[in-house]
Amino acid sequence: MRLKKNIFLLLDSEKGNRKGDYLVEYLISGLILLNVISTFLESYKSIDAKYGWLFDGIEIVSIIIFSIEYVLRIWISDLQYPTLSPIKSRFKYVFSFLGLVDLLFILPFYLPYLIKIDLRVMRVLRLLRLLRLLKLNRHSKSLKLIGKVLKSTRNDILVTVFMVFILLVLASTLMYSIENEA
Repeated sequence: MRLKKNIFLLLDSEKGNRKGDYLVEYLISGLILLNVISTFLESYKSIDAKYGWLFDGIEIVSIIIFSIEYVLRIWISDLQYPTLSPIKSRFKYVFSFLGLVDLLFILPFYLPYLIKIDLRVMRVLRLLRLLRLLKLNRHSKSLKLIGKVLKSTRNDILVTVFMVFILLVLASTLMYSIENEA
C-alpha cells in the first residue's frame, strides 16, 4: 500500500510536492514535446528517410513509458477517487477526459497488433499522436490556469468568435462583390 501511495504522489502533481514529482513531470512533458516534434519532422519524406529509425525509437520508448503511466494511473485511481469503490474508481479514470486522452494516445500503436487494419486508416490514427499535446495539460500548472480562465470566460469568448465569424462573412461577401468580375 505504501508503494501505491508513493506512486500516487509522484503522478498527482496536486498532492505530491517532492523533487521526484518534478522529475516525473519534466520527463513526461519532455517526451510529449519530443513526440510532437518528431511527428512533424517525420511528415517530411527526406527527413523521415534519413532519421526514420530515430523517430521509430522515440515512438517505442514513449509508448512504453506512457503505457506504464496509463496502467499505473488505473491502479492508483482508488486513491484519486477515495469515495468510490476500487472498480468504480478505475472506470471513472478510464472514462474521464484525461483517461480517454491517455488511451487515444497509446491506442494507435497497439491497434495493428490487435486487429487487422487498413494502412490508410492507420495513417489517420497516427495523427491521434498529436493528442499528446493534451496530456501537457495534466503536467503544467500554467495550462491548467489557462483552462480555468477559458472556462470562466467561455460566454465572452463565444460572443467574440461569433462576431469575428460575422465580420469574416461580411468581408468575404464584400470582397466577392468587388472582385466578382475579375
